[in-house]
Amino acid sequence: MLGFTQSLPLISSLKNEALRPRHWTTLMEKTGVTVDMDPRKFSLGQLFEMNLERFEADIHDITVRYWPI
Repeated sequence: MLGFTQSLPLISSLKNEALRPRHWTTLMEKTGVTVDMDPRKFSLGQLFEMNLERFEADIHDITVRYWPI
C-alpha cells in the first residue's frame, strides 16, 4: 500500500504535457520496465509495474526539467 501512496504524486507529475517519447524512454531505461505508449494499450497498471516510488529522484529530474515555463 505504501508504494501505491508514494506513486500517486509521481504519476501525477508524469501527466506533464511537455514530456516527449524520449523522456518516457529514459524513464523505461531507469526502471527496467518497457510499456506500450499506445494510448489504447497504456494503463495505470503498467505505471505501477514500474515501481515508480523507487525512482522518485529520476522522475523529478525528468518532469521538472521539462515543465513548460
